[in-house]
Order: sequence, then structure tokens, then C-alpha cells
Amino acid sequence: LHRVQTLQATAGNRAVARAVAAAEPIGIQRNGPEPTDDEAVPAGARALIDEFGAGGLLVRSVQIKHAVKEFQNLTATVEEALALAADGNHSGLRKWTLANQALIANFYKMGPEVKAMARYMAVLAQPSRVGDRFVAFHEKDASSGNLQPGTQLVHQEAASDRISELMTTLKAAQAEVAGALENNEVQTLGFEPAAVSALLYKPAGDIASPKDWGAAKPTFQKVVNAAAQILAAGAPGEYHVFTYDIDVGAKTTSLRYLDTLVPEN
Repeated sequence: LHRVQTLQATAGNRAVARAVAAAEPIGIQRNGPEPTDDEAVPAGARALIDEFGAGGLLVRSVQIKHAVKEFQNLTATVEEALALAADGNHSGLRKWTLANQALIANFYKMGPEVKAMARYMAVLAQPSRVGDRFVAFHEKDASSGNLQPGTQLVHQEAASDRISELMTTLKAAQAEVAGALENNEVQTLGFEPAAVSALLYKPAGDIASPKDWGAAKPTFQKVVNAAAQILAAGAPGEYHVFTYDIDVGAKTTSLRYLDTLVPEN
């Protein structure tokens, strides 16, 4: 089995790489751009792929019309967040899915099988860089609603241990089932800006969603530009963009690099 993310095609053999990709077993669910040449993946993007395969990354799918809000109210206190929510604003509470190469991807409203209210964009966060902003860790979707008074934030060091424990539990559960697990849920109240330097694109099954990266890129660029304006000096200098492929038989998910966007402000 030739894994898409390990193809090391050069400019002279890209046609061969495409032919190999086309011959993949039916169990591998791919849609979107052709495989990226390994030599073209920037070091920063490669580091994120490695982290995805090791401790995992946090994934939060977003509606395009609300995508910019993901970069607002990042440092709100619990009291400030409760006041924001009471006024009908984004409180800063975020619910993520802990994702890893050894788990079949299951991101809320993402994927070609989604026909209604589909989401084709997600933000990726490095758990190790979120900071002292964690709230809760759940093996399954907790349907937890809004932030509650008296919530205590979990500091980074303790959160790293909880993330590791959750990952061990999820991997054991994945080994016992053929398909994707129910969404897990990691909650944070904001995050340190450096934690999010990547976005995820996956074509959805509805009519409105762009079906290739070229069509989706302008929308992603607008979100990156807006994020840079909100975060100002704290904004990352670039945002790597990935898509993902699922190998159902192997029960794995691979990140595939697509592009790097630089704020145009």
C-alpha cells in the first residue's frame, strides 16, 4: 500500500505519483487536490504533520460566516466570557476534537458525505501551545452547552497530561471498532495566538461548498487577513493549509499539505 503522504515525487515523476494515487484501494477516502510533492512541504507544515502523528492536534470546524470569530476573545477570563455570552457574543469557549493519525477522522459537519449545513473549513491548534486556557476533556461529545459560573481553567502542564490520557483512551477504543469513533470533546476558553497557525480544508457534499482548493483559497485568504488584523502583533506570520485522507481499512487519517497563506494586510 502506497500511502499518499509518503509519496516523494519530483518534478520529473509527478505523473507517476498521480498514477499511483489513482490506483489506491477503495478503502482510502480521498477527494481534493493531487498529492503534494514531499520536497515542497515547508518545515513548519511538516512539523505539524509530525505532531498530528504523535500527540495529535485539536480540530474545530467552523461556519465560514463565523470563522473570523475564532480569533476573537482569546484571553477572556471566565467572568468576562460569561458576560460576553449573556450579551449574545462569542464568549471564547471553544469545543475541539482531538485528532491523530491513528484515529479515523470525525470532524463536525465536515467531509464529502455531509449534504446539509456542511463545513469545509476548520482551524488546527497545537495542544502544547494553547496555554493555560483548557476547560474540560471528554471521550465523547459532552453536549456541554455554554460556560458555567465557577469554571476553573486547567493549566498547560496538567492539560498536556490529560490530553495524553485521552489519546490513549481513544486509540484503544478505535482498535475495537471498524468505523469512526463518536466525536470526543476538548474545551478551551480561548487560546494563545501561536497555537493556531494552520487551517484545514475538506470539500463537502453540499452544492455551495467549493470543490477544489483553488476555489476555496480566496475565502481562506480573507479569514487569514482578518485574523491578522484582530491579533495584530500576536498573529502568526503564516498559516499552513492541509486537507486529510482516511484509510478505513487501516483505521488511519493522514494530513496532506496544500498551501501556505501569508496575511495580505
